[in-house]
Amino acid sequence: MSRYFKNFPQVEYKFGTEFDSTLIQDLTVYIDIIDQLKDDTTSYGTYDILDGDRPDQVSFKLYGTPNYHWTFYYLNDKLRRQGWPLSYSELTKHVQKLYPNRTLVIREHLLTKFQVGETITGSTSAATGLVVRRNLDLGQIIVKPTNNKTFQAEVITNTIDGVTNSSTVVSTSLEYLSAHHYEDASGNTVDIDPTQAVGAELVEKTYLNRYELENDNVRRIKVFTTDLISLVVEKFEDEL
Repeated sequence: MSRYFKNFPQVEYKFGTEFDSTLIQDLTVYIDIIDQLKDDTTSYGTYDILDGDRPDQVSFKLYGTPNYHWTFYYLNDKLRRQGWPLSYSELTKHVQKLYPNRTLVIREHLLTKFQVGETITGSTSAATGLVVRRNLDLGQIIVKPTNNKTFQAEVITNTIDGVTNSSTVVSTSLEYLSAHHYEDASGNTVDIDPTQAVGAELVEKTYLNRYELENDNVRRIKVFTTDLISLVVEKFEDEL
């Protein structure tokens, strides 16, 4: 990346409350030479980013040097906005961090039961958990475990102001592997009745599935042809 920035012009800039200015590279400079070639299909081909590929590795594979990796971001708007796709293992770890809890599915209306901030207990497993989120459209209660036991398909209970609530859990899963939504055979998102079993004709899409789709959407990228890449880079650096 240092090669990419080396030709950027320098400007004077004051950091914070400093009195003296410092010469730094002007990173706001934008050269549109690559934009001019984006729609010229003779200028580029496509490449499918493999699991674990790094930008510098792809640059070396295509051009024999790791120094042209920055052209991928200029040529692909979606890649520039979303970033380089993660490997499957990296993506799974990322989604696990975002959704670290456990999801319990209950097939009844839950409007007045098991509110956020309340603690519930599994009658069979003796697991306990704090309700951190609810998705009433899917009949889900998301709980943060508070002991080392695991909720099962069982009756859960809690007592609030002397009133005991109870419901039957029909299924449970790790939060990142639980349903984010359901789709029909055409891939359209559909609503379900949270009090009824989900029909076999519907496809469950988990939180992990959702992130996998977004990640895969940036795997196919445009890349400059090998006979053009040196000219593009040279022209880009000259205009800087």
